[in-house]
Parts: sequence; structure tokens; C-alpha cells
Amino acid sequence: STAEDFIKIGIPAPWVPVLNKMGFNTVEELKAANPNKVYNDMGGMRKKLKLDIPMPTKEEVMAWFE
Repeated sequence: STAEDFIKIGIPAPWVPVLNKMGFNTVEELKAANPNKVYNDMGGMRKKLKLDIPMPTKEEVMAWFE
């Protein structure tokens, strides 16, 4: 998947490389994952990488899986 594919399902552009680092290289891989775990892991990655990007709400993350 391209960054555009991730953005199309509502993912903010700055989060696409972070999701790639988390092992999600396609939208299909992401959608196969557990939404709660993805949300929690995103928070962990944000801290670990000291990212200055806004954390999406849990509701926003859940919407990516619909």
C-alpha cells in the first residue's frame, strides 16, 4: 500500500510512517490487526520515538477498521 492508501481510510499522514515501523505495510495488514492493540501501540510508539504529532482519539482509530 502507498501512504495515500492509508490516508484514504482516514489515517493522518504523519502517522503512516509510524504504522509502517509498527509492521503495517498495507492497509490489509492494518485491518487484520486488533484495533485496541493498534491504538495502544501507537501511544507507545509516540512516546518511544518522542513524536510531536497529535494522537488520534480511540474513536478515530476504530473508524480505520470499519
